[in-house]
Amino acid sequence: MFFTKVSSSPLTHQHRSVAPESDLVRYTAVFAIPTPITDDSGIAHAIEHLIFRRSTRFPNPSTLFKINALASVKINASTTDGITYYFCQSDYIDDFLLAFDYLVSNIFSPTFSRQDLPFEVHGSGGKGVIFRELQALEKTIKFRNTALSYTQLLSLDSSNQRISLYGGISDKLTNITVDKLTEYYQTHYRPERVTLYTELAEVKPSDSFNKIIHLLQNALTQRDCFNERLPEKNDEEKQSILKESVCTELNDTLLTSCWIPVSYITTIKQNYCVIKGFDVKDQLQVLPFDETKNGAEQFALRFIHQSNLSKNIDSIISYLVDILEQEGEKATLSENNNINSTKQQDQVSHIMKWHINALRNTTGSQPSKLEVTSTKIYQQAVLSMTKPAAQTPTSLSSLYDNGRGFPASFLVCNKQGSHYSADINSLSYPKAPPQQIPRLFSPLKQAIKTELDKSSILFNKQTSKDLFIEQVLGCYDKDHFLLCFSVKNQHAVKVTVLSYLLAGSSQLLAPRLAGLCYATDIRFLKGENALYIYTAFDINPQNRISSVLEGLTSLQQDTDYLKHYLLSAKDKLAKELVSTHETDSIDLSVSDIQEMIKELVIIIKNNTTNIKGLHDTAIYNHRSYTT
Repeated sequence: MFFTKVSSSPLTHQHRSVAPESDLVRYTAVFAIPTPITDDSGIAHAIEHLIFRRSTRFPNPSTLFKINALASVKINASTTDGITYYFCQSDYIDDFLLAFDYLVSNIFSPTFSRQDLPFEVHGSGGKGVIFRELQALEKTIKFRNTALSYTQLLSLDSSNQRISLYGGISDKLTNITVDKLTEYYQTHYRPERVTLYTELAEVKPSDSFNKIIHLLQNALTQRDCFNERLPEKNDEEKQSILKESVCTELNDTLLTSCWIPVSYITTIKQNYCVIKGFDVKDQLQVLPFDETKNGAEQFALRFIHQSNLSKNIDSIISYLVDILEQEGEKATLSENNNINSTKQQDQVSHIMKWHINALRNTTGSQPSKLEVTSTKIYQQAVLSMTKPAAQTPTSLSSLYDNGRGFPASFLVCNKQGSHYSADINSLSYPKAPPQQIPRLFSPLKQAIKTELDKSSILFNKQTSKDLFIEQVLGCYDKDHFLLCFSVKNQHAVKVTVLSYLLAGSSQLLAPRLAGLCYATDIRFLKGENALYIYTAFDINPQNRISSVLEGLTSLQQDTDYLKHYLLSAKDKLAKELVSTHETDSIDLSVSDIQEMIKELVIIIKNNTTNIKGLHDTAIYNHRSYTT
């Protein structure tokens, strides 16, 4: 992988052209921004989220979801230890330019608002997208009479080798204020600190490349003075800062970390079962294996134990020394770079790794020898010194603002336009793998499948001739909600278009925009002929069906949104169906979409009380109804 430096702006721009016939996505952009971690508040992570929420050019918080849902493009970001990445990809230049415009505008001209913090970071009653995310990740480690989350244990590490919790800790999110966000942004998001990587499936710089440069220059020009004058703290923000930490030392309990060069990760993985054998019930516990590395290219094996078990720890260290010496020069540098490969496509991951390796070569950092550190364990409680400010409950209907997140004309060309300049059958664009439901929904999905397998009862012909649904089943557990509509095969095309419109609507996005869950989405899986609606790490999954019903009812009446984006949804499908050459071949009107939404509303409205949890005697199940 070789990039050529482009000297066209204050930031560092690395570009390369890839062969149009290659298996790579045709258009890719990755922004790499140094975001040093100085504490465990997760401020770099919060900025990543808030940059996607709104900017001066794209002020609607649902715009990101609209673009991802209604354009053939992927936009995402990833915060790692010391670097935040933002990226977009598409096989279609018009969609890519829209995504790039959105990304570069939001990176260089974001809007940080106090009103957004309770929704996107942390609010009262367990709200906040990041709070929901961290609560799910902070798995509890039980040791004797202690129950601390894994991240809380890591935060207690006071050694020089410690790894900062760049994602944050849930009980420290309240330390994040607009003042701190603005100061951090102004310090670290300066254009001269940013590196942009672009890949275009074009032999030489062309009009497409020039358009990218133009969008980049516009965004940098409009950046002007982003919140140059720091806002003064209001009374509510002052109160949120007045907190006091009270630490109670646990009885002679230590956290011992063995810091090992990342080149030995494979070796430790292969011997981890043996290392787990050193556990001593209620006295010594080997913590879960974690590949995350620190700035010295080390990862840690960690143990929580009573201080009187020093001999046991010495035995573990001796064992580690032995296996590392046996490995000797056979060890090779690990590919681990703290990159979540499931969050982005391989092409983006390769660019991230290339960037990290380039930094590593510049700094000349080398793995250190085996080091051991120990820290006393404290149980920490955060006591508020002031009465929290009262917060007005947020009505989900107040978030039903579909606005105009982006102009539909951005995506749709006429028949002679660039989208249809070649026979789709003759193109060798790589097709995205079939969509799937995230794996964390597997138990719920299995429960639904089990219920489906019990009976093949479908709508009878008298009541189903105009309907597109055969069955609807729903299920939830303590964290997640999943609703599945079984779709008749002949309606797959129009349900695909419907799924795009549902996924981009502020009505169905309302729980996510209000910080009531970590994620929500609507997907039609062609292989299963099933339309799924789900929420992940939901604050109230057992009642989520109510907001789904409310959102669908409102969306059915939102003619403006459906008119504005129906052609975009049809255009996206036209690109993804190999046999389709024109958007006109998808015969679907706004009134057709409204009738389909009405059908969903009727099913749910007639059966809302039947929804059950995963471990209850039944799950939400409907096989027949009459209109």
